[in-house]
Amino acid sequence: MAITIRTRPVRSHLQYVVVAATMLAALAAVLPIAAAIVTGRGGGAVARTAFATAPSGNYAVVSRPERDFDVIAVVPSGGGEPVEVARVSHLPGFTSTGAVSADGRRLAVITADAGSLTRPRASLLVVELETGSVRSLAADVDPLQTPVWSPGGRSVVAARVIEDGDAQPTVRFLTVPVDGSGASTLYDVRGALGAWAVGFEPDGGLIGVTINGTGSHLTRDGAYLFRFSGEITRDWRLSPDGGQLAYIETNLDSGLRYVGGTVSLKGGAARAVEALSEPGARHLGVAWRPGADAATFGRLPAEASGSSEVGRVERLTSAGFDVPLDYSKDGAALAVERWSGTSFANPGESSLEIVTESGRFEVGAQSRFLGWTAR
Repeated sequence: MAITIRTRPVRSHLQYVVVAATMLAALAAVLPIAAAIVTGRGGGAVARTAFATAPSGNYAVVSRPERDFDVIAVVPSGGGEPVEVARVSHLPGFTSTGAVSADGRRLAVITADAGSLTRPRASLLVVELETGSVRSLAADVDPLQTPVWSPGGRSVVAARVIEDGDAQPTVRFLTVPVDGSGASTLYDVRGALGAWAVGFEPDGGLIGVTINGTGSHLTRDGAYLFRFSGEITRDWRLSPDGGQLAYIETNLDSGLRYVGGTVSLKGGAARAVEALSEPGARHLGVAWRPGADAATFGRLPAEASGSSEVGRVERLTSAGFDVPLDYSKDGAALAVERWSGTSFANPGESSLEIVTESGRFEVGAQSRFLGWTAR
């Protein structure tokens, strides 16, 4: 998850620590793209992507960045060629972030498509996966964020940075309806190094994270809850039931280490770290398997338990390691960022892979994972 830092000197430093040191996010992949098709619908010719008539099953939504646009595609979890859905323009050298709606029909995209390379400005777009249509919902949003869908899929939460002359700009959170009726303000965060929307609880509360000089803090609908870490954190993920938040902490107690943890959102700030049963364990990447009580953290093979299988579908080989990204809604498939090296300090080459109980396959050496959909 991208980190946005609000003061210029601190921003550069923290981006280096939090972004550059977190495994160099995958960029472009060269994969064949299946052609889109056109079919009749409702008495007239309506453009539809090949995904509209694809077989039933789980599909990973991915992007393949080119110089000034991203190819959005879907890939069957059992293996196969990506099926192109749409193309999203961006500034040269940038790439988009995205999130799939709960019903799997739409993809919300943040793309840096205006401004300059040093001061980019981004737009919030929505991509219809079955028709391939791309619509702009809001302009001038923060390029360093991942959009968050409302539970019903009728709106998207995105952040806008308001430069008002203060040393630390205001982060304004917006709710943006997909019907194009215009954005409205949810709340503002002032005086922080950075603030991010994480996800919605089942009852509709929006969980966010704010980072300042004292550490990482939780908010609900903009209201302060508590500090859950004295360090900078990242990779925040809500559990499916909304009762826990898993995260990665950039711990500096004994040199730079990435440590996974979970915090309860019910009944106070008691931390639960059952996943960290071995002292000194290092983690990167968080995913929640549907129905699981604990999060899945990526860890080095040497620090994994004696079994080569962690959970139901995560299989770590003797060489390299996986950074978990997200499970399909039925838990049958897991998207991972696969690294060929032996440590976070020496990660080797990366590739996006899909893991199931029947095996694993590579999507692309530099493709980016955006979410899951199903037919």
